[in-house]
Formats: sequence, structure tokens, C-alpha cells
Amino acid sequence: MLHDASEGLLGWDPIGPLKPHLGEPFLRLEHRLQALVGERYALPSWDAAAHRRHKAADRLAAASEARHVVGWSRDDMRDALGIVCEPLDDDPLPMVGLEPWEPWPPRLAESIFLHRLVCLQATAELHERDKP
Repeated sequence: MLHDASEGLLGWDPIGPLKPHLGEPFLRLEHRLQALVGERYALPSWDAAAHRRHKAADRLAAASEARHVVGWSRDDMRDALGIVCEPLDDDPLPMVGLEPWEPWPPRLAESIFLHRLVCLQATAELHERDKP
């Protein structure tokens, strides 16, 4: 859940093709913020397989958002953004009262995220206490 927490702290999630144009200072800031989140929540380091899964999920999310939220054609996604991954057809997180792929209102997203984070932290604490 916290794999891209730096985006929340920065207040936006620039698409991958834009990041190199933001320059080295931006990339350093993003990496530093993510390292601090990892430290704060004692996140384990990722192995190569976990990193590959994360990047594949990121590419799938970017393709799906570009297609369904922004309305890019598949050709434009490939030519302008360099996205070759096929987007999902169905919204994986449908929300009652919203159209498929409609972005969640910020307060709703925040409350769902914080509730899930608290649940995960409680589960992690229980597992930690059960260790010998």
C-alpha cells in the first residue's frame, strides 16, 4: 500500500514518461521521501521478483488510467507515452455511486486508505507479538 507513498507526500503522481524531464532534484526528492516512508513503517526491502511485480502492476495501472480515465487511444498511449501494456477492460475497484473508472473523491480515497493501513498495521503487530 505504501509503495508509492512519496506521490501522496508530493501531492501528485507524474506519469513515468514525464519523470525524466522533471530532473535529478525531483527524482532525488521522490526517492528520499520513499525511503523515509519505508523507514517510518519498517517496510522490508524488495527482492528482484517483488520489484518486477510492482513495476508490472504500475504499468497496468498507468495503461488502464490513461485509457479509461484520461481517454487516450491505444495508439496515443504507445506513441506519446510509451505504454505498450494492454489496459484492463473492467474497473478493478468499482465504487457504488460512481461510474466505472471514475476517480474517487479525495476524502473517500483517504478514508479507505487510512482504514486499510490501520488494519494492516494491527495485523503486523499481532504477527510480531506471536514471534518466538
